[in-house]
Amino acid sequence: MLAHLSVRDFAIVERLDLELRAGMTVLTGETGAGKSILVDALGLTLGERASSKVLRSGADRAEVVAVFELQPTCDAARYLAEQELASADNECILRRTIGRDGRSRAIINGRPVPLQTLRELGDLLVDIHGQHEHQSLLHGAVQRRILDEYAGHDDALAELAALHDRWQAARAAIDALAGEPEQHAQRLDYLRYQVKELDALDIQNGELESLDEDHRRLSHARELLAICAHSVDQIDGDGEMALTARLGSVAGALDAMIAIDRGAENIRTLLDGAAIQLNEAAAELRHYQDDIDIDPARLRALDER
Repeated sequence: MLAHLSVRDFAIVERLDLELRAGMTVLTGETGAGKSILVDALGLTLGERASSKVLRSGADRAEVVAVFELQPTCDAARYLAEQELASADNECILRRTIGRDGRSRAIINGRPVPLQTLRELGDLLVDIHGQHEHQSLLHGAVQRRILDEYAGHDDALAELAALHDRWQAARAAIDALAGEPEQHAQRLDYLRYQVKELDALDIQNGELESLDEDHRRLSHARELLAICAHSVDQIDGDGEMALTARLGSVAGALDAMIAIDRGAENIRTLLDGAAIQLNEAAAELRHYQDDIDIDPARLRALDER
């Protein structure tokens, strides 16, 4: 329900505050008294287009504010909730301003919004019927809509609309595939050129994976060498902290244990196996390190390939 309408500097109105109550309200007056100005002002808050011509003479800005009281379950309240514009007291305050430069601002519950949002909400709040609106019955589209509503054709109309959308989508796809003959010829020439280049490369099965692996190794050769050197030093370096040196120290301690209790011999056997595996790992790392080659020329060749 429209509860309040406030108009400032709109047309011939300098200031107007109108409070409305539930029920029917009738505005009467002679022709030219300004009744339609109130309707026009209300339309401004509902998203109708306007220019600086609506400003009162001498004013810099026109402002219209409409306050609606909403039921929580009405369409307008649901729309406000979906747009995150709802207020806690179920009020809807629409504010529209027009400046001298023609620029307009639309505000819903204190938040600026696009004019389209104001228009969509306005369609849910108010129906404005003009004195000649009955003439719309002469239009075929209106007649069909009334007949379809009377006959209960909602489901059939929805199905027809969906089929029409599918037909339009299919037609657009066909038009896109057809295109211009010249464009198709250019596209075909380009594809033939690409196929010719691929044939010239003579790429074998699995070659791309092999090239990618070689490229990855060459591009990270310095990093791989550094990791290998560090790992070998940690396993079998000259320092006391090398793993082989520390295992040797543990082996000496275990020999002392075995001299006292031969039941510890199986532990010594496990330690010997660990030492053998460490030495093998160090040897494999050295072989891997020797195979790493820093070769910029080879890397460039792989990039080109």
